[in-house]
Amino acid sequence: MTAETQLEQLLSVLTSITPNTHVAGDSRLMITTAKPPQTRDLYKLFNDRGMLWAPAKWIWLKAIPHRHKIFLWLAFRGRLNTKSNMVTKKWCSDGGCDQCPALETFEHIALHCRQADWVWDKLQIADTARKASELSALCDIQGQDAKTWPICIAACLPVLWQARNDRVFNQRQTNRATLLHNIAQCLSLWAHRSDKQKPKLIAWADLFENP
Repeated sequence: MTAETQLEQLLSVLTSITPNTHVAGDSRLMITTAKPPQTRDLYKLFNDRGMLWAPAKWIWLKAIPHRHKIFLWLAFRGRLNTKSNMVTKKWCSDGGCDQCPALETFEHIALHCRQADWVWDKLQIADTARKASELSALCDIQGQDAKTWPICIAACLPVLWQARNDRVFNQRQTNRATLLHNIAQCLSLWAHRSDKQKPKLIAWADLFENP
């Protein structure tokens, strides 16, 4: 749906509403927020038909920098230029992973590829990752800290993507120690964006730094 089409539909809805000045203030609350509706809430309701997108609660977190939020949004939406997407766009003819006998989707890169095994083995969720078919499975791990675990996962995904790009475009292999170090550095930087979550995020960073 284009912006012009959205505007036309919104204007069509608004023109059919007649304000009633004899009624007391609207006391209704949004189901999604339990608060009085704001303009952004009404836009989301109009644009998304009231449907909640589950990964949103893991992507738009304060500790995650804006550019990484955009990356994660594209990753969860399947919009990154993986080889499978490039074949669909007719940019290349081979959609296979350069390391595994599998189709290169972002789910494969993040869940099942060899370098992903190094990361999830470090977090002791390798079996869960291998069996998963969607990225959201990584964020729904029971027994983990609900506030910082999604941030930890979010730091792993762009590092895995960068390692893939170094392999594909620069013919440079990222070894296990470097990959884990890069995740630790990412978490250390993000930790300074949230005072409340800083100690736990530093602990996650230390986990990746330790052999």
